[in-house]
Amino acid sequence: MGQAWTGPLSPRGAAVHQHGGPVRAARHAGRSPGDRGFTLIEVLIAFLIAAMAVAALVHTTTGAVTSSRVAGRYDEAVARAQSHLAALSASPLTDSDRQGDEGGGFHWRVRVAMAGTTHAASQFRAIPRSAITLYRITVTISWTEGERSRAVQLDSARLGPVA
Repeated sequence: MGQAWTGPLSPRGAAVHQHGGPVRAARHAGRSPGDRGFTLIEVLIAFLIAAMAVAALVHTTTGAVTSSRVAGRYDEAVARAQSHLAALSASPLTDSDRQGDEGGGFHWRVRVAMAGTTHAASQFRAIPRSAITLYRITVTISWTEGERSRAVQLDSARLGPVA
């Protein structure tokens, strides 16, 4: 007859082979040979790819929020500069260079400089010739955004009487 088995036994009393055989077959029972699940390295690589995708998404979202905030500050600076230009219409123009704090972290500077004077001839004999001056106007609104200094500058030209 054959020899008696002296190796370990399973809970049901069946022989357990150390290298494959019935133990290995029992562990993979009901699975096809290609359906063994994911290895640890496959799972780790999948997590790494997912983490990189999430990091890229967060970086893009943060950049979009920052760009939106900066664009809003530029819009506000342009509106403030236009307000300063409009305020100059209420008074006669003279050479000047004024500046101050605008509030909200903005600083303003308005420069008015005479660019030239000419004598305009009237089409009507009853109206005498008059001198007209061209003024160059520069309005600058500046602010600091983090470590960067930013500014908006509007340039204009206006006609006015000789001061």
